[in-house]
Amino acid sequence: MERNHLKNEQELVFFDLETTGLDQASDQIIEIGAVKVRGGKEVERFEQFCRLKEGARLPEFISALTGITPLDLEPAEPVNQVVDQFLQFAGGSPLLAHNSSFDEGFLRRALHGQLANPVFDTLELARIFFPDLQSHSLVALVDSLDIKKEEAHRALGDSLSLFRFYRKLKDKIAQSALPDAIVQRIQLLYPVVADLGLLDTGDTRATVQPSKMTGLEAVLTDLDLSRLPHLKALKPGVASDTASPEMALLTSGRDVLLQCEPQSLRARYLGDIQASARPGAVLLRAPAAIEPLLEDARPGDARPLWISQESPNNLVCLMLLDGATHSATMRREFGFELSALIVYEWETRSVFIPGMPLFLKKSRLVNHISAAHCQLESSCPFHDVCPVRESLARARVAHLHVTDLAEAPHVFHELGESTPVLVSSPETEKLMSDVLDVPEVQVTSIMLRIIAGVAGERDEVPGLAIVASLATRAGTLLEELYVHVTHQENAGVRGRIAIGETLWSASEFAALRSTADAMVEAFANAGETLPATMRMAYLTQCRDLASVLNNADNPAYAVWMERQGQEIMLASTRTVLASRIRACNAHVQFLLAGTSVCPAGDERFLPETFGLTGSEAPAVVVDREPDGPRIPTFVTLHLPKPNESGFEKNGARLIAETMRRFPGKAMVASNSLETLHRMQSFLAREPGLAEYSLLLPKNGHTRTQLLEQFTGQNKAILLIPFDYLSFGDIISAKFLFVTKLQFPNSFLPTVTRLKQALKEKRGDTFRQFDLPYALALLQYTLHQMDPHTLRSVFMLDNRSFSSAYADRIRTVLPTPSLFLPMENQESLLQHLDRWIRNQTL
Repeated sequence: MERNHLKNEQELVFFDLETTGLDQASDQIIEIGAVKVRGGKEVERFEQFCRLKEGARLPEFISALTGITPLDLEPAEPVNQVVDQFLQFAGGSPLLAHNSSFDEGFLRRALHGQLANPVFDTLELARIFFPDLQSHSLVALVDSLDIKKEEAHRALGDSLSLFRFYRKLKDKIAQSALPDAIVQRIQLLYPVVADLGLLDTGDTRATVQPSKMTGLEAVLTDLDLSRLPHLKALKPGVASDTASPEMALLTSGRDVLLQCEPQSLRARYLGDIQASARPGAVLLRAPAAIEPLLEDARPGDARPLWISQESPNNLVCLMLLDGATHSATMRREFGFELSALIVYEWETRSVFIPGMPLFLKKSRLVNHISAAHCQLESSCPFHDVCPVRESLARARVAHLHVTDLAEAPHVFHELGESTPVLVSSPETEKLMSDVLDVPEVQVTSIMLRIIAGVAGERDEVPGLAIVASLATRAGTLLEELYVHVTHQENAGVRGRIAIGETLWSASEFAALRSTADAMVEAFANAGETLPATMRMAYLTQCRDLASVLNNADNPAYAVWMERQGQEIMLASTRTVLASRIRACNAHVQFLLAGTSVCPAGDERFLPETFGLTGSEAPAVVVDREPDGPRIPTFVTLHLPKPNESGFEKNGARLIAETMRRFPGKAMVASNSLETLHRMQSFLAREPGLAEYSLLLPKNGHTRTQLLEQFTGQNKAILLIPFDYLSFGDIISAKFLFVTKLQFPNSFLPTVTRLKQALKEKRGDTFRQFDLPYALALLQYTLHQMDPHTLRSVFMLDNRSFSSAYADRIRTVLPTPSLFLPMENQESLLQHLDRWIRNQTL
């Protein structure tokens, strides 16, 4: 089929905004840039600064990022006047922006909601037609597609880059060979492509109805099974073959916690796993660093076989995907995601979720159509090409399964409930964070809308009309309950609000609870005529909703609500790991390893946090370094705290001054990637660091690539979150700067439950929970540093403004630390010079 280019005289305006921040309610536009295009050619440009409002200030990190200064903005006109001039420039033409909801939101606010021009999002177009790219940011597109670079983070430069990307997009579509079955679906699901003339439309949208379309089974054939996870085995010489003390304990049936020094942990841990006598081993929170240690297994390989996967359940169910395009409910909820997924499946012939671009892997659609086990129905149109059987066969041969906490129940299901399983992790410190954060069961308002819509579309089936009515009522009650709890409770991390005792008696809660029970009964009775996979998917969701609500008053569970964009999620989890895992398989044994499972020598913290406190306490094995620990000097800095960016600016100045005095390499660790981005902006402005590479994780770059880049340079600063480094990574740098300790977030409902239980035992929640948690992550990061190179650790924690806080931290650090009270930037540098004169760095 031939594809049309843009209509010859169609006029488009590509635009971009620079702003003082991300909050449309409080931040403002500081620059507008645009390019007008007619018939595919540039005809005019627009570029204007906007004056700051009275009393407003330009954040320093925005100035560092964009190069825009307050002096640039002083002579400019007010925002509303510049926006009016921009709209006069655009006329009635369609506006195109990358991640347009951001730019459109600021424009509408400046116009008091009145914006007549249609606005299209090129980010969504990029995701649909370039599905093989892992990142679709404008910067990543410019790099990946060899587009001429302009000045990034400036409005006109980004607008020009956007126009050039759009030309690449048109060329890609014109050269594609999308079959009619795909084109018809995209036009139906995502009408933007027709509105922009990107596909040969004719009257397709008006005449081709879903019932008349060719089935996807006609085009999604010859799926690429090479993309499925392969059975693998450890390369020779990677694992230790020496019997370890913990092996005897494991053989006796004890749970074991192993703390090992970094240089020997990998070989010893992998040797223990390989030697396990249990028929199955499930590695939770297993790092990507294990993958390079594996090789494809040979036919008949006698070695223990690994499979790096989340679960055979992590295949897109093709029957549900095909059915989704025939459902008005699914088209309304997932039009863009369906278009992107169908193009991805057709171009890559892959249905394996972990290999997908991140936006698809984490999308609501993929969560939906992979939420249920495929029932392998003989009536499925994809029965002969679906790779579920092959994936299951590979999984059942494997002895060691690499997965994560969220997907572990599916793996246990495949192994069988009566199979003795070893549950393990070589990164127990990170697993600790997952247990507190990852929900066990979750139901969203979108799922209730889908159940209501799909049931309503099939209301001729006896009983489904009742299901549709109940699901609609459940969705309404969920919204009302969220409004009720937000009036009584403060929203915590990501808007999470715990369901506590004061809310159990709320009328909305009681009504939702009874409605959920009624939904389960009604769907179980009415859903028999639905395809088995669809029936099980929706029946499971109904049961999950009832389960979450019934566990709200159980002290062993944390139950909460949170808003995710426009959706509301109701979720629950058991508060400790052991009960969560043993609910899936009662015959599990734990081997939890790491470099800091006993923070500051505390052997009780992790067993109690994980709930490993049965009739027989777990064995704790601590591998001592033969020559004693090599501990650098800790310097605890009392930094001023005028505001967050002031703290980061002072921290960046200290790092710059230290590196000026002692050139080489340093690492900056923080609990926040946002903090690291701002630190990078301030460091980039320091003249003494002009020769330094400032390396930060970003989309499209793997951890291995980033660390190789750091290793290959003489002057570099690596800025990473605490949990970024992986199993076996060793960083060679003189200094480690810790911007903030990572304490457990008290707003997490799981943390609230655990602290409440500790208080009931008259425990000290800070000393017995917060501090060990923070020290475990700090020591984990510290142990990733080469001890022969690391000389000093600077604690740049603005919370040490409180001397009581600082004293409690210093008492548990590996060595007595120096405490340098910094009242301002000048005193900070004076103290640093004084300290340097008395230390050998």
